Amino acid sequence: MRAEGLRMAAALGPECGTAEVFREWAEDSAYRRVQLAALLAGHPVSVNAHGPDRICGLGPVENDAGADTEVEVLYSISARPIRRPATRRLLQHSP
Repeated sequence: MRAEGLRMAAALGPECGTAEVFREWAEDSAYRRVQLAALLAGHPVSVNAHGPDRICGLGPVENDAGADTEVEVLYSISARPIRRPATRRLLQHSP
């Protein structure tokens, strides 16, 4: 997840406040250890941030299709445990 958080931060750019959330989370090894323990205990984990963005060319004005529309965007990276059924191993016993 750390690599994905850094990738998200890079994609959002250095000036983006939302990207800072992902950068700080990626550097917080103590918190990521807490999240790893939660994941190993069977709980989902995530890192989330939100911020403004713009949809270009989708104008709010009826006659101005070239204008931008401001939107609030939620970015989230999450992981959940994958439960596998218990398997029974048969050991061969040699007489």
